[in-house]
Amino acid sequence: MNKQELIDKIESLPSHTSITSFRPYVDKKVVLGLISQLDEPEKVTIPQFVADWIEESKQSCKNVVEFFKYKYKNIEMIKWIESEKRFDLIARAWLDGYKVELEPKYIVKLKGICGNHETLNCEKHLKEWLFSSQEENSLYKTKHTRKELEDAGFGEVFNSPLFEVEEVE
Repeated sequence: MNKQELIDKIESLPSHTSITSFRPYVDKKVVLGLISQLDEPEKVTIPQFVADWIEESKQSCKNVVEFFKYKYKNIEMIKWIESEKRFDLIARAWLDGYKVELEPKYIVKLKGICGNHETLNCEKHLKEWLFSSQEENSLYKTKHTRKELEDAGFGEVFNSPLFEVEEVE
C-alpha cells in the first residue's frame, strides 16, 4: 500500500458526529491497521536458486552494494539476472525479503513398462532412485523438480523419447 492508497482509504471511512461534538469520528483500530500496512513493503517472488544465492551472499557481504560486487559463481544466476535486467528485483529481495516461487514438479514414466514399475521414484532417506509405482508414500517420492532430476543425472528425461514427463501440482 502506498501513501495515496492510505489517504483514500482513510477518507472513505464513515464519519459520525455527535450532538455535543462537531468533529467526525474515525475508528482508531481501522486507521492503525491501515497505517501498519503502509510500513510493510511487498515481498518480491524469486526462484529458489536466486533465494539460495542471496542467502549465500549474505554470509560474505555486509550490504547490498557489496552484494552487487560479489562475483557470480553460477552461470544460471548470471543469465537470470541479465536476461531481463533484474537488478532492482534482487535489491528489493535483499532489502525487503522475498517469497520463493514454487517450482513445477514432474512425474517421470518409462514408456512401454507395466503400470506397477513405470514411474521414477526416489527413496527419501537414502536418495536412491528406482522405477516403481506412481503412488507416493512415506518412503518414496514420485514428484520431482527439474533441478532434483538434473542433479541426480536424469536431466535427459525431458528430451528422450523413452520417457513420458508430466507436470503435476
